[in-house]
Amino acid sequence: TAARLSHALGMTGPVTTVDTACSSSLVAAGIAMSELRPSLGLRPQDFAAQHSLQDAIVVGINTILSEHFYVKLSGPLMLSKKGRCFTFDASGDGYERGEG
Repeated sequence: TAARLSHALGMTGPVTTVDTACSSSLVAAGIAMSELRPSLGLRPQDFAAQHSLQDAIVVGINTILSEHFYVKLSGPLMLSKKGRCFTFDASGDGYERGEG
């Protein structure tokens, strides 16, 4: 988990996990931004005055933990055989799941 990784690396400060399906990384980056820039009014100023952050690390991952889900996507040839997307390219042969 995020807290275990933070502890193992000797980091201090707030730790959170965000799960919003396909937009988790984007939402996490937005949260980090609001914590780093309290002057934008994105969080209560009384909290900002007491807990100011200098740095933030945002990590996003995407995993398919169920082999059944992977098989369901592979059966109708939805996933790319090349392992990546070729958006707007004639060589595109499917899609890859991603975190945005």
